[in-house]
Amino acid sequence: MGVFRRIFILFLPLLFLLTGCCNIFRSPETVPYRVVTQVQIRYQNGALQSQRQFFREENIRNILAYLRYIDPYGTPKEDPEQAAGRIFDIYVIYSDGSQHLYEQRADQYMRIDGGPWKLIDSQKALTLSGLFGMMPSDPVPVSETHIPPLIRPRI
Repeated sequence: MGVFRRIFILFLPLLFLLTGCCNIFRSPETVPYRVVTQVQIRYQNGALQSQRQFFREENIRNILAYLRYIDPYGTPKEDPEQAAGRIFDIYVIYSDGSQHLYEQRADQYMRIDGGPWKLIDSQKALTLSGLFGMMPSDPVPVSETHIPPLIRPRI
């Protein structure tokens, strides 16, 4: 029995290594991690145009929940570019500087990052209009503001 115990103890670290349990010791630089830091929404309906920026976690969470809820499906027979109605461009900006663009047209179509247009449920699409109407832009965080450098006059 003692021999099996010694073999088990010797192979235990190898078992942990093979199963990935030692990944907890990996340096954090090797693990890609990003979070959404900002959402910008541009709205257009005919001549009416508006833009909002969201930095607060609660507002970002609401918009991301909408994007998961909308669930695009199928391929439209018509050309969404020619559709009349509301236009929403939603930019989701991540901590690493990357971004995704969600384009919603006429409460019927959506595409992501310039991909193919998909159909969306028009009743679900109205949720975005409600969110957009209820949430004013967030104030720009202090870390995001640009303070111009002082320029000293020549004497």
